[in-house]
Amino acid sequence: MKNKVSIDWIDLAIFHLVKTNGDMTTSQLAKFIFNPRDDYELRKKDSFIRRRLQKWHKLGVISYEEIDGKKHWSFPKENIYIGEAKLVIDGDEIYLGIALVLKVGDKWFVAQF
Repeated sequence: MKNKVSIDWIDLAIFHLVKTNGDMTTSQLAKFIFNPRDDYELRKKDSFIRRRLQKWHKLGVISYEEIDGKKHWSFPKENIYIGEAKLVIDGDEIYLGIALVLKVGDKWFVAQF
């Protein structure tokens, strides 16, 4: 099975928030990321976040626990790294800046921001 992985600033925000705050609902994530003006906008952004989380769940990166009828999303912290990054190859260092490194199956993916 071929995994298509694309990562953008929204994915980075999701992973950063879950890594720093622990498990979160889609509504909590939507509020933090988008600061919606009203309930209608919150529902749209909540749905948008839910689709993103389902994509990562399908790839095996994140999981959820249902508590009181709400899904609380989390991920294994040893498979996701966010922060200042450098790549070392044969002793040579390449500064990457802010990066998200995550494990999908048996492969590691790096997104630079």
